[in-house]
Amino acid sequence: RQRQMCIRDRHRGRILRSLDGENTRPTTDRVKESLFDIIQTRIQNSDVLDLFAGSGALGIECLSRGANSVVFCDNNKEAVDVINRNLKNIEGNYKIVHSDFKMVLKGDEKYDIIFIDAPYRSPHASDALNIINAYRILKDDGVICYERLFDLTPKIPDGLKIVDTRKYGKTALEFITYDEESSNNG
Repeated sequence: RQRQMCIRDRHRGRILRSLDGENTRPTTDRVKESLFDIIQTRIQNSDVLDLFAGSGALGIECLSRGANSVVFCDNNKEAVDVINRNLKNIEGNYKIVHSDFKMVLKGDEKYDIIFIDAPYRSPHASDALNIINAYRILKDDGVICYERLFDLTPKIPDGLKIVDTRKYGKTALEFITYDEESSNNG
């Protein structure tokens, strides 16, 4: 089964499809609205990576707000099909990668914004943060937007730091950047 949700942007009123089930959990409208209020000044002309993209809603929102490019990554074939359908008739520079997130993170591209919205109780978010840090794929002034359950405290690798945390019910958003003090002293 598929759910539907609405996107708020230059494609206002567009209905996006989403997957049902435990593994694909769309960001709630309240969290999404707050997230984009916080990062809105970073989106224009940015290069974005939407890891664990699900329906692609976060990356599509970035495209509609003037992102330079978006890479959508999900290893679930049904999610990739939904992303393809949701991107139909949407203009912009984007690529859909049907692959394990580690393959994308070990590539050569660097990003201004990286969304990490992994299944909540999986180790994938922690693994992604470690790989991002090790391969330095976040641009120097970029930000990682990490959605998690509020009661699951993230393990942030040395070299990265949380610059802001917002709580919305059981959900937390972490905004993570490079820790320049750590990298300058190491």
